[in-house]
Amino acid sequence: MLPLDILLIEDNEGDAIITNETLKGSRFAIDLFICYNGSSGINYLLEQNGLSKRPKLILLDRNLPDMDGQEIIDLLKSSPQWSAIPVFLFVTSKFESEIWAVNTYRPDYFFTKPLNIALFDEIVAKKLP
Repeated sequence: MLPLDILLIEDNEGDAIITNETLKGSRFAIDLFICYNGSSGINYLLEQNGLSKRPKLILLDRNLPDMDGQEIIDLLKSSPQWSAIPVFLFVTSKFESEIWAVNTYRPDYFFTKPLNIALFDEIVAKKLP
């Protein structure tokens, strides 16, 4: 099985480490690249455009210091080269107000932290060919 190339855009190093460790329990072989802010995530995508290491999935933290998750999703979904890449958004709580806000972002899916690997595997199997 070829590795599933994933871009994680997460500003909190501890959360990035936990997500990386959790993804090691996935039934999918995963090749993870981590960017610690929105700008570096967009720059990574620009560098990978047209290359074989282009991510098949983006895991995106909702609250980043330089760009809001909404800005990044809007940029990705409005770009022909990136619009087909599924974006899974991370939120920190299940509060109704945060869930409502996330739904306005229109991610392909959202997860609360920490990542539930069984649910992740189920959603990836449905969303990715």
